[in-house]
Amino acid sequence: MSATTFKASLVYELLKQRILNGEYPPGEWLRLSQLAREFSLSEMPIREALRVLQKDGLVALHLHRGAQVVELSLARGYEIVETRLYLERAAAITGAEFHTPESRQAMAASIETMRALTQRSSEFARENRRFCTLLYEPCPNRFMVKHIQDLWDQVWQHSTSLIYGFLGNRTTDSIDENSQILAAVEAKDLREIGAIFDDRIRLTLDAWRRATAAYPAS
Repeated sequence: MSATTFKASLVYELLKQRILNGEYPPGEWLRLSQLAREFSLSEMPIREALRVLQKDGLVALHLHRGAQVVELSLARGYEIVETRLYLERAAAITGAEFHTPESRQAMAASIETMRALTQRSSEFARENRRFCTLLYEPCPNRFMVKHIQDLWDQVWQHSTSLIYGFLGNRTTDSIDENSQILAAVEAKDLREIGAIFDDRIRLTLDAWRRATAAYPAS
């Protein structure tokens, strides 16, 4: 790895976390010169980092103007979430036989953490994502696993704020679902894992449809 590529990877990780944490909200401009001064770097690694963020779907590059954090429409978010959910279903089923006692224990601990966060939607959403990551992480298809995480990132701001307002009892129901998924993983019951995900997909996409209808311009 060249020095420029190494520096670009560090900048990429920092900028990505700022976007996902909401420090750079949708519509925020990321100026090359300003970032170069902040990181005490030339513009070359900054530009390379921004190009990767564009591939991730997190920023849009504009000639001579820098980059802008994308303003994701709910309609586009729906498409991304639908794709991610079906990939998660496949990864969960494929990875079920590769779970270990340690990975199952981590999933159980995540469920208990979620029980303590039902009144704190953003933290609950983060822990739910952690459970899902633990669930499909053993999947041997690493391309699929990475792509799922990338899709999570693209809709993260909507998923942790607006959409949870349309989920109703899904906040607590998802704990029961995760418990059922864990039991199915322990039993290596692939059919049951698929059935639980089918319900999850239906209910989650229904929440996104209602959010899109309520905020058609978003």
